[in-house]
Amino acid sequence: MMIDKNGYFSAEEARKLSDSINNDNATKQLNTIFNLIKTGCNKGENDVIYNGSMMKSVKKHLENLGYTLKHFSDQRDGTYSNISW
Repeated sequence: MMIDKNGYFSAEEARKLSDSINNDNATKQLNTIFNLIKTGCNKGENDVIYNGSMMKSVKKHLENLGYTLKHFSDQRDGTYSNISW
């Protein structure tokens, strides 16, 4: 990353940094979700609940793989998604 004498860097470099962080976070989120799915499959289930907010790229990836997603958000239960197959 090129930082000038004032400690500033370009928008392109900022985008690269945020893209890298987003990719890392998406990979971690997908790993967590696929561990849930594997556990659900081993129990003979056809769906699992993922607690928390799901990244848009993760949603799209799961939908492209054929999973059905339903998202919920309320004050009592917070944000969560039902992932079914």
